[in-house]
Amino acid sequence: MYTYKFLTIKSSRKGTPKEEVEQVMEKNAVKGWRLNSIIPFSMTTNSTTDLKTVFEKEDNM
Repeated sequence: MYTYKFLTIKSSRKGTPKEEVEQVMEKNAVKGWRLNSIIPFSMTTNSTTDLKTVFEKEDNM
């Protein structure tokens, strides 16, 4: 069984992430989370505005 955590990496108005994806991955890996997927997300434009990340961790039963 797995537990999932969903995080959003916001982008600036120029479209560049405000936080580096690598830093988000490393910060969560130290806590035992593994990156499952990254989903480009756009609210109102035809370009990517944010990145949705999905992390998973195996439950210790």
